[in-house]
Amino acid sequence: MKYLVRSVFFIFLLVSLVACGGGGGDSGDSASKVDTFIISADEAYNEGKYTKAYGLYEKAAELGDKWAQFKVAWMAEKGVGVQQNYETAVYWYQASADQNYPASQNNLGVLYENGLGVERDYARAKEFYLASAKQDNEYAQYNLGRLHKDGLGVAQNYKLAADWFEKAANQDHAYAKVYFADALYYGKGRDQDRYNAYSWYYQAARQGVARAQNKYADMNVEGKLYGIDYREALIWYREAAEQNYPAAFYGLGILYEKGLGVTKDNNIARSWYQKAASQGYEKAISRLNPAEIKTIFSTSGAFTALKEDGSVVTWGRGDFGGDSSDVDTELSTGVETILSTYNTFTAIKSDGSSVIWGRGATIPSYLAVASDLTSGVKRLLATPHSDYAALKDNGRVVVWGISQGYADLSSVSSALESGVKEIYSSKGAFAALKNDGSVITWGGIHSGGDSSSVAAELISDIKSIYPSNNGFVALKYNGGLVMWGYIYEPNSYQKSNLTSGVKEVYTSDVGGFAALKDNGSVISWGWGCGSECDDPSLFPTELSSGVNTIVSTENAFAALKDDNSVVVWGDSDAGGDPSSVASDLTSGVTGLYATLNIFAALKEDGSVVTWGSANFYDILSSVASELSSGVKAIYSNEYAFAALKEDGSVVTWGLAYYGGDSSLVASDLKSGVKMIFSNNNAFAALKEDGSVVTWGVQDLGGDSSSVTHLLTSLE
Repeated sequence: MKYLVRSVFFIFLLVSLVACGGGGGDSGDSASKVDTFIISADEAYNEGKYTKAYGLYEKAAELGDKWAQFKVAWMAEKGVGVQQNYETAVYWYQASADQNYPASQNNLGVLYENGLGVERDYARAKEFYLASAKQDNEYAQYNLGRLHKDGLGVAQNYKLAADWFEKAANQDHAYAKVYFADALYYGKGRDQDRYNAYSWYYQAARQGVARAQNKYADMNVEGKLYGIDYREALIWYREAAEQNYPAAFYGLGILYEKGLGVTKDNNIARSWYQKAASQGYEKAISRLNPAEIKTIFSTSGAFTALKEDGSVVTWGRGDFGGDSSDVDTELSTGVETILSTYNTFTAIKSDGSSVIWGRGATIPSYLAVASDLTSGVKRLLATPHSDYAALKDNGRVVVWGISQGYADLSSVSSALESGVKEIYSSKGAFAALKNDGSVITWGGIHSGGDSSSVAAELISDIKSIYPSNNGFVALKYNGGLVMWGYIYEPNSYQKSNLTSGVKEVYTSDVGGFAALKDNGSVISWGWGCGSECDDPSLFPTELSSGVNTIVSTENAFAALKDDNSVVVWGDSDAGGDPSSVASDLTSGVTGLYATLNIFAALKEDGSVVTWGSANFYDILSSVASELSSGVKAIYSNEYAFAALKEDGSVVTWGLAYYGGDSSLVASDLKSGVKMIFSNNNAFAALKEDGSVVTWGVQDLGGDSSSVTHLLTSLE
């Protein structure tokens, strides 16, 4: 192991200690003999006469000199001047360590840690490291840091690890600097401080540590702290590459493939990738033999592509999950599926572990929740205010975040320890549905976090929960509803029809509700629903039966009936008035889709009918003609639509900035598209050839140019 070798090379730095009292306790003639032996041994050693030197050091060691004992042990351990013998090394290191010699204590710890000459014993290793570290031996401090970081013979503790790494780093230990930089960069054992991490990586890079050189180069490519500097990155990638560091080979490949700081040259790029791949570097292997994209996931401002080989590619806004560089290694293989929230992704791996990135991943490592999220995550939810809840496969709920407006969680913490089968979130609160049909709530009191007013109704018999922006609606097994939070209260007529028979609840963004009953009828109430909802004589009679499904814009609803007709109600500015296309909605509709203010209906003949706020959409005559036939699927984000046609082409409309205008990638969307994905602000089209085309708000997923090399084959 590399650290095993490094841990003993400091011997050459300690020679000066001989004059400071290396003697083992004898005085007079004995001390004189020790000095004579050591001086002669040093002369022989420096002349390369190692066997002679070993014999002389051994004589001094036998007279009790702790320095000589250390030297004999080291030569026996390394096989210098004598046949390698770990048992002999252990014997003499122990003799020297018994005299409290820090270098021997450290090296004896190394032997115990690695099971060399003794049975492996991490507890004993820690004991010797600690004795040495307390005497400010930087190598022992570094080794203690490793034990705590990796949980070797001790409970894993990133904070203690960072403490020891910092002590060693402050004594100029190069590898300790790298690990302390890691603690700062990733927020493991220290509050995240990437500017300080940048400085420590640079110091270690200058001391020749390949991993630090590569990381420093990476940071110059990313440019998050001090701007992009490809020339600086090139210098440090080359430094690391000279040490045969595979990640540096890969980094150089990226620079040459994309022409960053160098002349673009795919042949040179390929040669660097091949060097990295020959050492088993997964990213390089994937680049040379790219796996097909299996599917794409999204947060509100980023995308993640999951590939067939279990690797992941991300793009979009970094704090929404578009930057996974902190966890690239974990995401290079073994990912089976991905969970997404408003601003955070969670990868579930084949070994049961989970990897989180995005805004919700910024969790101080010294909090217990950090270790709770490394495996067994089943569901992850977030509020826009950056509060989080994770449901684990053992029925436990883990909570963290800013906790704006939170009540004391102690009242619900015990109930969240087990038995939870599903969790839900509004814009500022959470609800947990337990296996026994009870409900636990927490979070902002005006967002549904306080359910005390309906507590008696939430003790049991709850089937599912439907969140709105500011509250929740629970569906009971008998089809009745229970509501809490800042929710528009139904009138007496509506309430009387919501006590049983409800099978599904739909919500709009501003707080409107529509309940679909077993008999196909609809009861609607809430903000934006208008007087027609409150007065049954004004409510559309078509909603009394035959309704199959419902979709909503921000403030209106559209129901698709069994006879393929559509019924619309709600705010006219949000699509509640379909009068301009009413005749097209009486039959033949197979699907309904919506943005915040526009509806679109797909008909059996492949044509599209759209209506809603004139301020939020525009269909040019040329696009309208393309939507008259051949459309097989429609996709939407908050402000735009994309229609996929039978011939593999794509037609877009809506607000141009959000993807309604795809003219910049029009040539790529003329054919070959097999699937479209969207987040709130952009689109991503997956093509038959495995490539991905993106458009919409650029920094929120509409621009994937930074990862094109990971989404396409190397030419």
